[in-house]
Amino acid sequence: MMYILKKDNLRAFISALAGEGTVFTPQREEGQVMLLPYNEDSFTMDYTNFAFPVKEHLFKQKEILFSWESKDGDINVETPGNINAGRHVYFGVRPCDVYGIRYMDKFFLEGYRDEFYGRNRAAAIIIAVNCTEAGENCFCSSLGTGPFAEEGYDLLFTPIDSDYIVEAGTEKGRQLVELAKSLLIEAGGELLAQKDKIKREALSTFTNKIKDINVSGVLEKNFDNPLWQELSKDCISCTGCTSLCPTCTCFNVVEESKGSGSGCRVRYWDSCQSDSFTRNAKNHNPRSKEARVRYRIYDKFEYIEDKFGMKGCTGCGRCINVCPAAINIVEIINKLADCSLNVKDCEGK
Repeated sequence: MMYILKKDNLRAFISALAGEGTVFTPQREEGQVMLLPYNEDSFTMDYTNFAFPVKEHLFKQKEILFSWESKDGDINVETPGNINAGRHVYFGVRPCDVYGIRYMDKFFLEGYRDEFYGRNRAAAIIIAVNCTEAGENCFCSSLGTGPFAEEGYDLLFTPIDSDYIVEAGTEKGRQLVELAKSLLIEAGGELLAQKDKIKREALSTFTNKIKDINVSGVLEKNFDNPLWQELSKDCISCTGCTSLCPTCTCFNVVEESKGSGSGCRVRYWDSCQSDSFTRNAKNHNPRSKEARVRYRIYDKFEYIEDKFGMKGCTGCGRCINVCPAAINIVEIINKLADCSLNVKDCEGK
C-alpha cells in the first residue's frame, strides 16, 4: 500500500511520531546537517546527507561494557541496563545509510550476536528518504546502494512535487502509518510510474562514477601497483575516512579508571588506518603505511564481499568529503582499471 503525505504536513507527521519514541531528524548545526533529536527551529530537508553515518546511533563511538568497583576486598561488577529506554525513530535516513545499517546488522547480529548493538537496533525505527539529486562526491549509483532504497527501511519517503510517496516496509512501519493515518492519503499503483521517473532523473545527476568494471577482478591484478606507494605518501593517517564510513566496524577495548578503586571497561571505534592498529610488541608492525592504505580499498571492495556477501562500500562519498589529502576512492578504482588495460602506462605513477 502506498500513501501520499503533503509536504506541508511533514512537521505534523513528525510531531505525531513523538508518541512512538524520541524522533531524530535532519537538523542544521554549525553549517552541517546532523541526525539529532527533532527541533522545529533547526529542522531542515535541504541536505544531501548527514555529516556522520547513522551507525553512530547503533554502534556507539564509545560504549561502556561494564563498570566495576573494589570495596572491602570485593569487586562488584555492574552492566548497563536497558540501553534505550524507548524506541528511537530515525527520520531522513538516505538509502546509502540504509544499506550501511543492513551490513551492520549482518556483521553484529548474525553468527556471534553483539547484545549492545542488538538492543540499540531493536529500539530503532528507520524512516528513509530517497534521494532526487546526487551530491558532488556521491557514487551509490555505481554500487546499486542508491539513490533509491529497495529494502532495509521501516518507512520510505519519496519526494514528488509538493508531496511525499510513503511506503511501509515492515510491521514497525505499518504501525507508524496507523499513528499518523489522519495525515496520509491512500494511493494505488499509479504512483509507481512517477516514482520510477523520479529515480531515472536522480540517476542522471551523478557525475562521480566507478567505471563499468569487475572491481574485484581489477584489484586482484593490481595488488603490487606502484599507485599504493604514491597514495601512502599523501595519506596522513587521520582516520577520517574510516570514522565516517557506514560499514567500518573496528573497535578497541580498554579499561578506564574512575579513581578510588573503581573504573569501567569501554569499547570505542578504532581504525585500520591508524599506525597503532596492527602494532605488536616492541613496536613491530607487520603492516606498512602503504599496506594500510591498500587494505582499506581491498576491504571495502573485495574482502568484505567475499566474507559477508555484501558490498563493503555504500557509495556515500564521506571518505572523499573528509580527506585532507584529497584521496578519492572512485578515482583510485578507475585508475587501477586503466592500469589493468595498459599496465606499462601505470608503472611509477
